[in-house]
Amino acid sequence: MNLLDTLTQHLELCDAVYALLLEENSILRQTQEAPPQFLLDKKEALLPALKSSVTALKGAQAGSSAYKSQIEAAQKKSMKIFHLSRENEQLLLGLGTVGVPRASRVPMASKADLKRTYG
Repeated sequence: MNLLDTLTQHLELCDAVYALLLEENSILRQTQEAPPQFLLDKKEALLPALKSSVTALKGAQAGSSAYKSQIEAAQKKSMKIFHLSRENEQLLLGLGTVGVPRASRVPMASKADLKRTYG
């Protein structure tokens, strides 16, 4: 698979993760209760695909300026995901829902991880 295909698939996956996090955020704000199990199951199902996608990006040669706009779009979408995930975790903590399984949360990436991934 070439870099453009990898980036395109990664962006599609990021869009799916972001939409799911928006749905979770909406539920948290409207009901002030923990999200239903089906939503947590969806998040857990997306996690392996997201990890695989990030691994594929790390393995790709992302230094090409021809794909700069796609790489920047992936970076921006990832940052939006991390921000929304953090907001959702804060809402959960505010509700006292500390028992949400760690595996069903979108992992936080450090600045160093992002730098390594996107060069």
